[in-house]
Parts: sequence; C-alpha cells; structure tokens
Amino acid sequence: MKILKIFLSIGVVLFMVFVAFLWFQRKPVSVLMYHFVDTKEAARENTLIVSKETFQRQIDWLQSWGYRIYSLNEFAAWVGKNKGKLKRGVVLTFDDGNRDFPERVFPILNREQVPVSVFLIWQNLSKEEMGSMSIDQAKELIK
Repeated sequence: MKILKIFLSIGVVLFMVFVAFLWFQRKPVSVLMYHFVDTKEAARENTLIVSKETFQRQIDWLQSWGYRIYSLNEFAAWVGKNKGKLKRGVVLTFDDGNRDFPERVFPILNREQVPVSVFLIWQNLSKEEMGSMSIDQAKELIK
C-alpha cells in the first residue's frame, strides 16, 4: 500500500509537470517573476524564496530546452509593434530589489549572459529597509 502511494504521488507530480510544460508551450513568451534567492533551508521555510541551486537549474533548463531569455525592453518593443512572432522564451523579473540579488542572483545571470529586470522600491532602497539592496549596490549593478 505504501509503494502504491509513492507511485501515485510520483505520477501526480509528473502529470503536473507535463501539464505545466504544455501550458508553457502555448504562449510564445512568459514572464517569470522572482522575489528572493537564498539558501535551500530558507527556501523550505518561505514560498517566496527559491534556492540559488534551484534558480541555476531553472536557467539551465530554459536554455537547454531552447527558450530565449528576452530583456523586458525587447519584449515591450515586440508587443508595441505587434509584428511577427517571437521565438518561445521568457522574461525574467525580480520584484523589490532585495539585497540577495547582487550577491546570489547577479553572478549567475552575468555568467550566463541573461538579461533581467529588477523593480526597485525607492522608499526601501533609499533607506535600505525591508531587505532592500543599497543605492550603491543598485548603481553598481546598472554599470
């Protein structure tokens, strides 16, 4: 009975992954929004957190399956012109400009040459509140 439950659980997970994959195929471009990238332990405790290892695997998976990672500007220009069809891909965004971004996320994106948009909250940035990166960190990333 226990083995049956395990196989059933694995089957459900595989089915969900398959359905997600099919849904992902329907749209030429999807926007993936992240908040935090942290340790595996932190990711287990908070659904807004993705571990650094999981984030790297997601980038690797997208690239290995032939998804193009578009900048937000590329995507907006395409939507504005409404011409042609984009190759399937994604746009990566990070909300809130959290301080984990320069340390944990940017090195991966830089190494993989992946564009990203980071949405900063000025009040948090200027006061380094709510886990926000500093203004100096934001300026350095812009360079």
